Amino acid sequence: MTDKNDELYDDSFYIGRWFREMRHSKILMTPVALLFFTLFGVVALFNLVMSFPGVILGLILAPILRRNAFYIEFLYPWAVAKWGHFFLVNRGANNQFKKSDKNRGFHSRTIEQRVEVVPGRVYIHPIPQFGDNLGYLVVCLPAASGDKIIAFMVDCGQADSVVRAIELIQEFHYRKKKIEIQSILCTHKHHDHTGGTLNLMKHKSDMGKTITRVFGGVVERVPECTDFVANGDILELPKSEFNNNMNLLVEVEVIAVPAHTRGSVVFRLRPKVSGTSEFLFMGDAMFSGGAGVPFEADVGQETEKQLNKANGNSFFKGGIGPVAVERCFSEILSRSMPDDNSMESMERILIFTGHEYTSELLARQFNAQMESCRWRLFSPKDFFETAAQLYTAIHRRSLPHNTGKLLNIPSPLSRELYINPNFRSMKRSAEFVIRAINFWYDNFCKFKASPALHDQKKEKKNQKRKKSQKTPSQTKSWTLDAENYSHNAFTTVYTEDLEDLIKNIEAGKVGRKEGAAKLREITRKLGDPAVNKRPIPGFLPSNKNIWRGVSGLARLGSKPSGMTLSDSQKMKTAPPIDSNSDRILVSLQRLLLVLGRLGFLQTDEGMDITYRVKQLFREASVIMKQEFDAEMDETQDEIELGVLKWMLYGVEPTQPSCLAKTCCMPFSSNKATQREFPQHPAVHFKKKVGELVSHDIYTCKICRHATGCFDVSSVDNPDEKPVESDDELPSDEFGLEIPLDEVEPSTKEPDGPKNTKSSEWNDETRTDSDSRSQSEMQQRLGGVEVQGSSVNGVESVEVETLDGKPKGQDSLLSQQQKDEEELSELVSQLTISVGVDGEEDTEISLDGRRQ
Repeated sequence: MTDKNDELYDDSFYIGRWFREMRHSKILMTPVALLFFTLFGVVALFNLVMSFPGVILGLILAPILRRNAFYIEFLYPWAVAKWGHFFLVNRGANNQFKKSDKNRGFHSRTIEQRVEVVPGRVYIHPIPQFGDNLGYLVVCLPAASGDKIIAFMVDCGQADSVVRAIELIQEFHYRKKKIEIQSILCTHKHHDHTGGTLNLMKHKSDMGKTITRVFGGVVERVPECTDFVANGDILELPKSEFNNNMNLLVEVEVIAVPAHTRGSVVFRLRPKVSGTSEFLFMGDAMFSGGAGVPFEADVGQETEKQLNKANGNSFFKGGIGPVAVERCFSEILSRSMPDDNSMESMERILIFTGHEYTSELLARQFNAQMESCRWRLFSPKDFFETAAQLYTAIHRRSLPHNTGKLLNIPSPLSRELYINPNFRSMKRSAEFVIRAINFWYDNFCKFKASPALHDQKKEKKNQKRKKSQKTPSQTKSWTLDAENYSHNAFTTVYTEDLEDLIKNIEAGKVGRKEGAAKLREITRKLGDPAVNKRPIPGFLPSNKNIWRGVSGLARLGSKPSGMTLSDSQKMKTAPPIDSNSDRILVSLQRLLLVLGRLGFLQTDEGMDITYRVKQLFREASVIMKQEFDAEMDETQDEIELGVLKWMLYGVEPTQPSCLAKTCCMPFSSNKATQREFPQHPAVHFKKKVGELVSHDIYTCKICRHATGCFDVSSVDNPDEKPVESDDELPSDEFGLEIPLDEVEPSTKEPDGPKNTKSSEWNDETRTDSDSRSQSEMQQRLGGVEVQGSSVNGVESVEVETLDGKPKGQDSLLSQQQKDEEELSELVSQLTISVGVDGEEDTEISLDGRRQ
């Protein structure tokens, strides 16, 4: 009987087995493998020798080729580029839309709608063009029936679409009465926004024969431009030979926003009478949910690797793409409704963008590889608001043809604060700025005052304006205003809050008014961060966080700069800084406006910190006047970034010279731009990286059900902040006059070292600070010692007690109450996360084990 194993090992009929045997034979394959790799090395060496000139050429051309947007800046204006662009967009639009559906051949159904600016007189009509472009027609109706309707256009890229849209607008809204267009406003030079200007002026319908003026940026090559405008200019608007004068009703101001192109402008439309809103024609500077690509800004991006190497003396590149965009956004915030810095005013500021990109830009934010998808850094409201607006945008842009696709434009700025990643980045910068100002106030401020509580009811009363009656809408004439666009389709709340309110209403514990107030309150709770962070008490921030604070001051408080010095002079903007960014001027008024509209001037406890920001500028003005004999006012509106940096952190301006930056050579610092500052008490503070990141899973509304809803109602609130004492009287020792009607004096001694006998931080002050023992410093921290460590490449901190044993979470958080009694260890299972600015955190449990 044949053994089955013999059959398995019989290879006489299986050539594959023989081949496998040969393929793995050491005798055969060793020389073959050696021959193969020898030939491979020879070929690779030959290829390297032949490509060596190309490698050298690539290294030389790399800095130039990196500016791959040069073709947009210099080649795009050519006629062949215009023809190619129009050929592509027209082909796509003609195949997609039909005149027989509700879109009427346009990419959106817009003919019925108009936005009311001045009731009964001035209206804005969106004009769809190409596949997703938008222009706008602003009309002014006559007060008397015998006068003509006058108007101006914003961005005309496709003349045929503009003419046909205006003909339908005349029929639907104005009983076929002719509209006389007198001027065109161009936001920037790109063909899809300017290519139809000449064709409209020469159109066979004679609709454009009355156009006599074309406005464009002073450094832009706008076709047929007759009036070059710069930052701050007020435009001359259309008027008739009779009594219809648009200049008496509205005003258009120019805001320079150099980023998308070097001469991009935003037109700010403000009603002079009977108006509570403002209207911004953005072009491609800002979209709903994003911003235009900064083609004509400096190249580069602040990567995480560069950020980890940055410190207070790092050069601030104010012209690189993302930073330039944020500075332009800050300019828009500070120039619109400058008399009201509340977040409520943002609901009355509507943006009219140059493209309908909303659904695409919002969908991109949920791509995990995009920078805008770092949702763990933002509040839950940011996520849910963006998701809700994405669903709304997709719904409106996916409607059937017999209904017509609806626009998501205009959009209120109050919504953009949550759904626009550039605004979210600005809020991150504002967070570091406020943190830096609070750190300075607690440790180094000369004169402190009691915290001023923010009276929201009083503010709303002051903001209440007489609202004009809106023109009623009809089936074929939709009249909209800011209130329509500020209305959200979805409101997201925490389920637990809503269920508690329902139970209280059913039990009769909550009345009608109280229930309505609680409903308004729970809709705002999602705006609070789910994970709280705070700096380590008693230590200077890390180099990384110092840089973020300095960068935030420049992003939010300084004007955007032009591409070149000549551009800045023509556009009336700030000059570019290529040597010492500490010379950037930061404006107090601008900083307060932007911080207020981003929601950072009031704390969760209702405290208004406007005084702290003003006091920083007051003391900086005194330092400049005393130390450098500068002609400064009592509170200078514009202070150099380097001075504020020294005030906040004690970091003196010691940036490398211009040659060191451009040539990468070890030149010494540019002494001509340096000042000799007095020694700052911050030199006696230790610097530790990281910040304390606390998260209580037993009270967190997102996490607590994963723990079985452990009851911690008896635990004291560790985040409660003490009320500062208000006994110290202000002194004029430094020439600082504190308005009594603004704040009340306090007697609380500053936390930082200070010599009360001198107006400077001098050697006597340093001696007093040096005399502190290490034990006294540890007592100031409540017996907590913080040591640096690193986890997975991310810097973190380790928290230990003086005897080497871990400290409880409550005793750590009690440092926020500034040397009050330590809280008892109530929940031994709680952990705290300790990391760097929300990065990968390290969890430390109360039994000392790192998790």
